[in-house]
Amino acid sequence: MNNIFEELKSLYVQVLTLTLEMNVLIKEGKFEQIQKAFEGKDILIKKINELLKNTEFSDEEKNRLNEIIKNIKHSEEENTEILKAGRASVGDLLSSINRSHKTITAYKIKKEQEPRLFDAKE
Repeated sequence: MNNIFEELKSLYVQVLTLTLEMNVLIKEGKFEQIQKAFEGKDILIKKINELLKNTEFSDEEKNRLNEIIKNIKHSEEENTEILKAGRASVGDLLSSINRSHKTITAYKIKKEQEPRLFDAKE
């Protein structure tokens, strides 16, 4: 095994580690730190792409790298699912707030008008 393979493997492991850390950050709602993790991941991916340009690997090396890549993809899919669930939760909350706002405005009294039950803007 050559040094380029070991360096590439190390970079993929770093990407996997960052992806797993992002999972924890997503669950904790620390979105500013997630952005920093994305930036670090972007740098690592650029390095990986540079190493992959003109390098040939044995089948064993390819299999080892593919296993790490598979783990990265699995973690990224999990992160995506967590974010989708969070987005749906936020959407439900916004919908609830919107309904509450419409209910409140329905009973507001405008100048020289009776209270209204329906918002004419709808």
